[in-house]
Amino acid sequence: MGLYGYVWVTRDRGERRRMESDAMDIMRLITSAPWREAVTYRETWPHEYVVIQKDAQQELLAEFCRRVLRGEGIEGHFFHQTRPYLFLGGYKYWIMDEVADIDPETYDGVLNRCPLFRDRRDYAIRRGDTAEREEDIAMAMRELGEIEEVNIREIWPHEAHNFTTWLFQSENLALLGSAVGLDLEPVRQEAPVGYFWLDILARERGHGEMVAIENQLEMTDHDHLGKSITYAAENRAAYVIWIASDFRSEHIKAIDWLNALA
Repeated sequence: MGLYGYVWVTRDRGERRRMESDAMDIMRLITSAPWREAVTYRETWPHEYVVIQKDAQQELLAEFCRRVLRGEGIEGHFFHQTRPYLFLGGYKYWIMDEVADIDPETYDGVLNRCPLFRDRRDYAIRRGDTAEREEDIAMAMRELGEIEEVNIREIWPHEAHNFTTWLFQSENLALLGSAVGLDLEPVRQEAPVGYFWLDILARERGHGEMVAIENQLEMTDHDHLGKSITYAAENRAAYVIWIASDFRSEHIKAIDWLNALA
């Protein structure tokens, strides 16, 4: 049995449209850029790049810098180097120089990107690493198996004690954020709302907005829909993420209706 999640937003409609327009602009630039495969780290950290001046990608670089400078970048480490990475879609993007010192019109360098492999190389490279995949990861990449459905309760017997505690860990919350297009950081587990408790209160790093996350390891019900709305209102959340093993069609319609009003 799988887990499914639906997100609805509560932000001002004009602000949401502006953000959607921003996202469309940079994705348009990324799609049209002539990415080429890099020779370095081809076997261990395969990545691509564009040459800003040669490939006439000043507009793309300017948009990358604008987003990083307004706080959307995530600081990461590559051996002794520290730099901000911008996560977009299934890739992370970076440049080798200080973003604040760059003039996109004259910068004679490259913009890099690499696919997200869902292992720790996407976040930090530690002292002593050899730039080679860990053996269990490499083995998993070589051997294909069948997808097997399991009972969620066999993995997380207790929703609050097991699943919520697991999801609240930064690395797991980051994966959830990547799946829904948000850069999430944990704020509080079991956040009090009157006599009730919100499973997870998180923050979207880019704009500092609150995110209410409600977990339900079973079919959705009216109780959790009502709780999600209540918890979002109490915490003035810009986003609500409702995770469940399956969604009733009437609840999907309710979420679609709430999104249409946002």
